Amino acid sequence: MTGKNIPTKFTASLLLCSIVFFAGLVAAHAQDARLIEAAQKEGSVIGYTSLDNDIAKAQMDLFNSKYKLKGSFFRGNTTVVMDRAMAEFRAGKVTYDVVYTSNEAMRFLKDQGLFASYASPLNKNFDKDVIDPFFGPRYRMVILGILYNRKLIKPEDAPKSYDDLLDPKWKGKLVSPDPSLDATATAWYSSLHSIMGSKQKADNWIKRFADQKPALVNSPRPAMTQIVSGEKPVGISYIHYVATQSDTGAPLDYVKGMPAYLGDGHYIALSAKAPRSNAAKLFIDYFLGRESMDLMAKEGYFVSQRGVYPPVPGAEQVLKGFLQMVSMTDNDYRQKKNEFKKIFDK
Repeated sequence: MTGKNIPTKFTASLLLCSIVFFAGLVAAHAQDARLIEAAQKEGSVIGYTSLDNDIAKAQMDLFNSKYKLKGSFFRGNTTVVMDRAMAEFRAGKVTYDVVYTSNEAMRFLKDQGLFASYASPLNKNFDKDVIDPFFGPRYRMVILGILYNRKLIKPEDAPKSYDDLLDPKWKGKLVSPDPSLDATATAWYSSLHSIMGSKQKADNWIKRFADQKPALVNSPRPAMTQIVSGEKPVGISYIHYVATQSDTGAPLDYVKGMPAYLGDGHYIALSAKAPRSNAAKLFIDYFLGRESMDLMAKEGYFVSQRGVYPPVPGAEQVLKGFLQMVSMTDNDYRQKKNEFKKIFDK
């Protein structure tokens, strides 16, 4: 018998690895098949979300078509979603299977016992630094920055930093969501110390910014609207509007090259009392998959899956500079809203 007919240690190891790999694939497919079959027996899934209605509908439609289910969702702002989920849980009449909304609300609901842990196999497509031990991937971030009307302001003339917004030339030309009304704005202003180096610097900046007499509106969306119309050509709002409003011809741009961008992460979780737990798990797997992530990114959202970016110039840099806004209790929000009202009402 010649040596070339005798398997070497390398080829034997390679053969063993191949066997293990294909056995793993067979097991994974069998597990997927069992979950799909169990989900189809349950027939449907219900999600509660603050995701934009059009995106949530497109995701659910694709999911239903792919797995032959009749899933549906309820859409509301974060507070409405949180209150509705909590009310059902306390009443012992839970109708939802999954909840997907912002960091603060998800952590509050988790602490109240509303969620069960589920480690999706799709978690592997996300980097470790965006994986929460309980929730799994922080699937998207809503990020605020300085937006401006590029028809009225040339890029070279636009502010380059938050300190630039304090230049007298911008007085009366700024807009911001009202931190005494809008929870996102409250958290954003309360988190500025994390990018300005100290609470003293942040407090000083806020007072000087208030002296610029910015128009205060109910949320980031009307702030964006005023920037687009030119009523207030510069302001604080969501960066993803640069992409989501592009189809309308809105002359929006944002200040690039900032060392950090504050925002809020979002998670998806399985209800601890899900009426359809298998369909819920299947939906979470789909939601964290590439098709779903691509859908959100194409609509301008910053998602966390590797290599997926929205059509926003400099998106990769924004993601690298993302900082989660500080966590706040209900009492923190009340205290800060009162504090900001006194500052901006002067």
